[in-house]
Amino acid sequence: MRSSEIVNRIIKIKIYFFIALLFNTTIVTAQIRSFGFYVAPTVNYRTLADNLNYLKKFNSKVNLFNAGFFYSRSISSKFIFTTGIDYSIEGFNIKPLTYYSTQATFSTKTRLGYVGFPLIIEMKVLQIKKFKISIAPGIINKFLVLAHYTPYNFIVLPFFNSNQFPKPTEIRLSNNDLNQLKYNRYMPELVGTLAFSYTSKNITIGMAPEIRYSILSTTKEANYFHTYPEHLYSYGIKFFISKNCKN
Repeated sequence: MRSSEIVNRIIKIKIYFFIALLFNTTIVTAQIRSFGFYVAPTVNYRTLADNLNYLKKFNSKVNLFNAGFFYSRSISSKFIFTTGIDYSIEGFNIKPLTYYSTQATFSTKTRLGYVGFPLIIEMKVLQIKKFKISIAPGIINKFLVLAHYTPYNFIVLPFFNSNQFPKPTEIRLSNNDLNQLKYNRYMPELVGTLAFSYTSKNITIGMAPEIRYSILSTTKEANYFHTYPEHLYSYGIKFFISKNCKN
C-alpha cells in the first residue's frame, strides 16, 4: 500500500471519528433535564370484592389531593423518564347506615397519607411548535405514613334531634395501630396520565388528567375499619410547572 493511500485512510478514519464524536456530543447535549412541582385535586374511592356489593351503596366519594416535586430527563427524542417524591391523601367515606328505626348521624371517614417515589415513562404523542401532548404510564412506590379515622360512634333514635349530639372525634392511628390492624405499609400504585403542556423559553406549564389505582389492598385482612380486599383509586387533574435545562 502506497504512502498516499495510508494517509488518505488515516484522514478518513479521523473524519469518521470526528463525525461519530460530534454525533455523540449532539445526542448528549440535546438531552433535556427538568425540575418542577405539581398539585392535583382528586376524587377518591374504593373498590370491593363481588361478595361485598351490598356495601357499595353506602360508599361515598371524597375530594382530596396529591402534590409533589419531580425530576425528568429525556432518554430519546420521544421518551422522557420521570421520578421524584409524591405526597398523597387518599381515602373514602361511608354514608350513615340505617338499621330498622335507628340511623347513624355522621359518615365514617378514612384518610390515608402516603409518601411515594414515582417511576414514570412519558411518551410524546404530538408536538406542534411549543405545544405538546404526551402519555405517561408508570408506578408509584408508596409508603403509608399516617392514617385518620372518624367513626359514627353512636346511633340516634328517631325521636331525638341529631343536632343535639356532638360530631364524632377524629382518631389518629399510631404506628402500632397501623401494624396491629395489618395495614399494607408498602403500597405500589399504578398511574396513567395524559399531559398537555406548553413550553416558553425554559419554562413548561401544563395540565394532565390522571388516574391512580392501588395494586394491593389497604389491609392484609378484614378488620373493624376496613373490608378485604379494598383497593383505593383516584382520578383528577394535575397542574404542573417545570424549569428546563440542557446538559
